[in-house]
Amino acid sequence: MDSFITDVRYGVRMLWKTPGLTIVAILTIALGVGLTTHTFSVVYGSILRGLDFDQGTPLISLAEDNPSQGSRGNGIPLLDLIGWREEQTSFRGLAAIIQGNTVNLADEGAPPERFVGARVSANLFEQVDAVPVLGRVFRPDEDTGQGERVVILSYDVWQNRYAGAPDIIGRGIRVNSERATVVGIMPEGFHFPFEEDVWLPLGMDPLEAVRGGSRVGVVGRLLEGVSLEQADAQMQGIATRIAAEYPDTNEGIGVWAQTYEDLIMPPAIVAVLWVMLFAVFGVLLIACFNVANLLLARAVVRSREVAGLGRRPESPDSAAHDGSRASRRRWRAGRHRDGVGRRRAVQRCHTRHTEAVLDRHPPRRPRHPLHGGDHDVREHRRRHGAGRPRLGLQGARDPPGREP
Repeated sequence: MDSFITDVRYGVRMLWKTPGLTIVAILTIALGVGLTTHTFSVVYGSILRGLDFDQGTPLISLAEDNPSQGSRGNGIPLLDLIGWREEQTSFRGLAAIIQGNTVNLADEGAPPERFVGARVSANLFEQVDAVPVLGRVFRPDEDTGQGERVVILSYDVWQNRYAGAPDIIGRGIRVNSERATVVGIMPEGFHFPFEEDVWLPLGMDPLEAVRGGSRVGVVGRLLEGVSLEQADAQMQGIATRIAAEYPDTNEGIGVWAQTYEDLIMPPAIVAVLWVMLFAVFGVLLIACFNVANLLLARAVVRSREVAGLGRRPESPDSAAHDGSRASRRRWRAGRHRDGVGRRRAVQRCHTRHTEAVLDRHPPRRPRHPLHGGDHDVREHRRRHGAGRPRLGLQGARDPPGREP
């Protein structure tokens, strides 16, 4: 553990000594990791995790296929849906959806708000295995829209607009300027089919529907042991029978069956997301390589600095192995710089040492013969020699009797 802490401290010191390199490396890695994380989150939420309600058998979307007119994916007429429900044996049930509705909610003492809503049949929540946290779902008799007006709210609307009031069930609110009763609250995170927050009954009476009109989206959950190909073949047979019975409105019209996951995430979009993810991973690798090159260049510079501390100057023969005069001149210039540097360093050391010795032992200047007579001169010569006082390299006085 101590060695680890020591390594961390050393690394921090090295980063602090080179702030420019540190900032560039951190920004490069941060941008690469951030972009990769964001793209992977999109791919995981859209492709890898799957749909929250896609448990068990697949949820299938059914739409109209009209090759003669080159159209595919249109809604199913309500009367055709009723015929499908009576004849099909591949699905647990077929539910109807009308999307793209804007729902305005208004209450006394609160400003109105606009939400995304959908009109659905009573058996839709059964197909997606959704159970309300409060209240109930729609009843089959409410699909026609002839009885009491009811509404189901999402968990977010219940919490944000009504503060999670426990008495929300049975409360009357105004939905699109009409009074309706709240009968259910869906679980948190449930927004089927896309981003809906309010659900209303289908509100379509089969007795008033006409052949070829009143189109709806259709989804259904496959039964256990039934594949998509088998269900598609059965629905094509039913569509062919209806077309033979009603040629004026259904001639040449078939059924297009696909999983609901493919409906909201087509294969082309899935391929684009995978390409984006691999491209972002490539950007991250390039960022890592760039940072590695920066650190390698820094290491090379440091190795040259360390190697140059104790390096002796090369001989003119080795420096000029190619026989060029320029190499010999560079060698002489380098040797001159090294020699001058060493001499200056030695001089500085001697000067500092001498100054320190003089500070500790200041020399005494000998008296002049005119000031002290012959006795003083003889005493000076006896103690310090015939010459004037001088200092050696070590800062000590010359021994008595030694000539300078």
